[in-house]
Amino acid sequence: MSYNNKVDYIPNQPFNQSSTDNSEQDLKKLQAQKWRVLFGTFILISIISNIWNWTRPAVFESQAILHFAYPSQTELEFSELAQRKVETHQQRLMSNSVIQTTFQKLALDHSNLDDIQNNPQLLTATASGRLITLVSKHEEPELLEPVLSNWIEVYLDIVESEKQKNNSEELLTANTQLQALEVKINHKQEELRLFGELNDITSLERDENRVLNKIKALSASLDQAIAEQTAAQALLNSLNESVKKGQPIIREVDQGQINQTRQELQLLLSELSTLADKYTQAYLARDPSIVKKQQTVSVLEKSLAEQLSASQEYYLQDAARDLATAQDKVKQTQEQFVQQNKKAQIFNQKLQAYKVLSDDLVAIQEQAQNIRNQQVKQEVSQPFDAKISVLEKPNTPKFPSGPDYWFFTMVSLLIAATVSVIALLLFGYIVKQKQPMQTSTNYVVMPGHTVDNSLYQLPQQQTAKLAMQDPYMRLSASNQASSLITLSTEQAQSLYQVANQQAKVLIGLVYSGVAINELMSLLKSDFVESEAKLHIKGKSSRTLILSQSLSAQLTLFCEDKDGSEAIWSHIENEDDFNQMIVNVGHDAEFSFSEQLNLSVLRHSYISYLVDQGVRLNDVEQVVGRVSPSDLAQYRHIKRSGTSKSLAEIELQYPLTA
Repeated sequence: MSYNNKVDYIPNQPFNQSSTDNSEQDLKKLQAQKWRVLFGTFILISIISNIWNWTRPAVFESQAILHFAYPSQTELEFSELAQRKVETHQQRLMSNSVIQTTFQKLALDHSNLDDIQNNPQLLTATASGRLITLVSKHEEPELLEPVLSNWIEVYLDIVESEKQKNNSEELLTANTQLQALEVKINHKQEELRLFGELNDITSLERDENRVLNKIKALSASLDQAIAEQTAAQALLNSLNESVKKGQPIIREVDQGQINQTRQELQLLLSELSTLADKYTQAYLARDPSIVKKQQTVSVLEKSLAEQLSASQEYYLQDAARDLATAQDKVKQTQEQFVQQNKKAQIFNQKLQAYKVLSDDLVAIQEQAQNIRNQQVKQEVSQPFDAKISVLEKPNTPKFPSGPDYWFFTMVSLLIAATVSVIALLLFGYIVKQKQPMQTSTNYVVMPGHTVDNSLYQLPQQQTAKLAMQDPYMRLSASNQASSLITLSTEQAQSLYQVANQQAKVLIGLVYSGVAINELMSLLKSDFVESEAKLHIKGKSSRTLILSQSLSAQLTLFCEDKDGSEAIWSHIENEDDFNQMIVNVGHDAEFSFSEQLNLSVLRHSYISYLVDQGVRLNDVEQVVGRVSPSDLAQYRHIKRSGTSKSLAEIELQYPLTA
């Protein structure tokens, strides 16, 4: 009996729903276990924490406040120092010696303080400004008041005794220093007095010393003599210049006599001028009175000329004599100034030494005065010793200060809830629900019939139907969406090696990104042999880069075809492609060769891309149109690394080793 190459197969239905029922029961058991873990952990943590919380004894607290007051001057000038002093007191209150002394004193009057002595951390002191708050906590309230009272009393006694001891020591030291300084002061005063007497120094003021005062007077006299010399020289130069120009020079003492001669001369000339207007020259020469007047005019003119000449000569002589006198005075004054200046230099050196001695004396006196001032402050105000007063006395508390049971109860409940949620997540991570086993599918081979591809979907349709009926089966149904076989790289290479030329072209195109519905529309002109590229037209137009092996096979396959002729002109429908793949799988001796088809190859190629890290939204740029529901089945594939772009991955599937 002969068989053709086409077979029909019908998957058998499961005989019962035992797998579905077991999965539902396992899910319910797992859910019940989760609830038990959640509530069990919450109740256990709550009970343990609240037992610890509510069994703790109540704690009572008592406090006292100490105030440290400093003088007002210290508040202004030594504010930071006073604050540090308060912090020092706070540290000393917590020192081991003070606390042990307090416990020793308490042990004399109280015999039930052993637990406090063993727990000195129950006593605390906190500084805030000029206040120190003393706090004591214990389970027995009647023990707190005597503890704080004795603590304060012990510390005040210690501070007072130290203050008296320090004051007496400081006063003794200050008196010793002051006596030594007074001896130095007396010695320095005597040395300063003798030095002043030997060097004629009366005071540190320069004007009060005779030598320096005399040089000051000589300096003023020299300035005056130089000024007089300059004035005399200028006067003589001015007189000589007037003589050269022919200008008359008259002394002030001669000015009256010369003016009188001029007046008489002008009066006679005026009378002669009047007579000349009345009489002729002949008459004027014969009249004795007129002639006498003319003779008097001649005498007056000669006398005036002699007076002017004599006054000018005397004036020049007086100016020259005054200049010589001024020059002599300047010369003498300069000589005296130089001599006195030498004396002043020597005196300045002695005065500087006197000033050094005086400064040393002043420094010693100031040091002694500072010690006296410190003694006064120490005896009167004591600026660095605080006055300690108790603002709030310790008392016996009537109400406990803690613990806050209800607050810690709420905290314990929150912690229990958090821990229970963490335990639930940890339990869910460790114990996972068992996946229901897929029902095996048996096939009945029917010779002489064509393949009905709808039968491939029958197990998937049944699973989806069960998922709609039972909500606990939805996870299993979603996993069935990816039930297509995924070929490994070795299986794909084995399939490619045993295939003939057209099967290699078919497998290579699908593994290069050509969609199933695009195979029949491929033309020879779409293939660019020189660039090893394939142009896909249509709604999902794109350009695919082919491997060298596929490009060579496609070149040989299309060698006898025209540019406008379809590559698969001899293939009638998609079933032929599927049968071609089944035959190749049979030749490769695959046990599941009957389940191979183009969808398996396309699914394997898309899985290869997603496994490299390509984003799902970028898959269509390589393989063409993929529906969102089909694309969603690749979300479960674990990527090898982070998401990558198409430029970062290898698009060519390694069909050849």
